[in-house]
Amino acid sequence: MTDPIDHDAIFKELLSTFFLDFLELFVPSVLEYAEPRELSFEPTETVREVFSPIAPGKKKIADVVARLSFRDRQACFLVHLES
Repeated sequence: MTDPIDHDAIFKELLSTFFLDFLELFVPSVLEYAEPRELSFEPTETVREVFSPIAPGKKKIADVVARLSFRDRQACFLVHLES
């Protein structure tokens, strides 16, 4: 018997690797505001408090959280993706 495939981990890796391509394909308007060279990924454990839990007492850990800087501004925004 073979070990089960961790589809969630594979999808997260694909999203991280092809993140800008994903945005361009599905939400190209986001790239109008973003500086692609400033893309970084946040450890999902450190941004846990940014997103509200689904229900009291339950924890929700984000799948992929990217930090993008605005073009020509000293500000950034987070993009949260769930697989």
